Amino acid sequence: MPHPRQLQFLKDRRRERWLYAANRAGKTRVGAVEALYHATGSHPHRNVPESSVGWIISLSYEMQFNNIQPTLEQYLQESKVYDILKLSNDVWQHLIFRCARCGGGPKEKRSDGIVTGVFRCGKCMRPISHIGFKSCDQGRAKFQGASLGWAWIDEEPPEDIRAEVKVRLWDKQGDLWVTMTPVEGTTWSYDAIYLKGESDPNGPIAVVKASVYDNPYLDHDALRIEEAQIADEAEREIRFYGTPRARSGVIYPEWDAAIHEVAELPRELLGEDLTPLKSLNAYMGIDTGSCFAAVLVIVDYLGNFWCVDEYYAVSRPIPEHARALHAMCQHWDVWPEFVVDPRTQHDVDLADLGISCTKPPAMEVREGIALVRNLVFIDRTRPIGYAAAGGNPSLYVLAARMPRFLFEIRHYVWKPSPRSRMAKDTATSEPLKRDDHVMDALRMVAQLRPPPSVPDEVAREKSTHETCVDQAMKRAEERDRARDGGDLGDGLEDS
Repeated sequence: MPHPRQLQFLKDRRRERWLYAANRAGKTRVGAVEALYHATGSHPHRNVPESSVGWIISLSYEMQFNNIQPTLEQYLQESKVYDILKLSNDVWQHLIFRCARCGGGPKEKRSDGIVTGVFRCGKCMRPISHIGFKSCDQGRAKFQGASLGWAWIDEEPPEDIRAEVKVRLWDKQGDLWVTMTPVEGTTWSYDAIYLKGESDPNGPIAVVKASVYDNPYLDHDALRIEEAQIADEAEREIRFYGTPRARSGVIYPEWDAAIHEVAELPRELLGEDLTPLKSLNAYMGIDTGSCFAAVLVIVDYLGNFWCVDEYYAVSRPIPEHARALHAMCQHWDVWPEFVVDPRTQHDVDLADLGISCTKPPAMEVREGIALVRNLVFIDRTRPIGYAAAGGNPSLYVLAARMPRFLFEIRHYVWKPSPRSRMAKDTATSEPLKRDDHVMDALRMVAQLRPPPSVPDEVAREKSTHETCVDQAMKRAEERDRARDGGDLGDGLEDS
């Protein structure tokens, strides 16, 4: 009897379904049952043909032999199976069924690696079902040429394999389902599948989550004891709840929403029209490519970075990007210095559209990341600062206007070592090339090393630096007074 999450998965009628499941949540079992429903033409929750050609796809034939074959054997009815064609070491290659009408076997037995046709009954000549078994480590080329009624992938496949399998389903408008535990963290499917399913539950791709506690046949008290012994939060989320979490090291672990994320620019940086003071320098970092990103940065008189706006778009023409950047500048009433990757060739196209770009000094990506980390670093020994929770970093973000920035900075991670893609502590010195476009745009500005802005010269007794420090101190005092109910308690006079 399926448990509720398995039943939800089986009843969903969308053509593509993904089950993100914890270990021992029954994902392989439900995938195998779904495959046999299709192969025997007897699905209880959807209309399926009485015969079909389908694939069961594993990451390797070893995983097929150890996991999928034993599960299928539990549910196979011997009376419906005509033959099993095998590779070496008893690895199944084809599972051939008897005719659903007369019970006959195929007219001829085929054992070639890729079956593009159909098996027909030797008695009534009707098509009969068969299942082919594939392995992702065969490579994409081995998945070409077939026309399928359905496919099941057990564990997350490479992105190109999933794309090729979907093409195989076009002719028959077939079903694809994937059952997986996200053991490798936030990989390609996190953006392409999981987040889309979370944000659009009624979209074309069904995403179902199953935790280990959804399985009623396990001892939940014992599981909670096991869970409590795992210190790593990401490991717990993956293994016990089937939730994708970044395994390799986060590049900006110092990021603190309470400190770095703010609601608005400080009033002393705004003019009467509530746009940044004209004496403040503005920069716009740009990352070109199919994913085009930009970050607008205001640098104050102390050298702090204020990220006030962003732009992010995929597969759009350069003129459309340029119009969006012009509109952003108009909104803030600034004309920034545009900064673009030294390796790009799109600076010529942007210049033709009125956006002349500066190229910062070329450096290794990790060196640019180090510059950004210096800005993000929180010096908690220094009491002055703009953030409500204290601390004194040199980078702040207007949270309401920077959703893509905030998403990327939490998911920007180091590339795992090839020795162990699952190990948390084997990160390399290179970032994973995913969720990094706005991060790259910010890095361009940091590589330019912009100096603090210089205020307009006005009569004053104190230096510019002293005046700015006084302003920051005043904000800190006001915050302390509000927290303490109006009593500063330190003998300072309110200035």
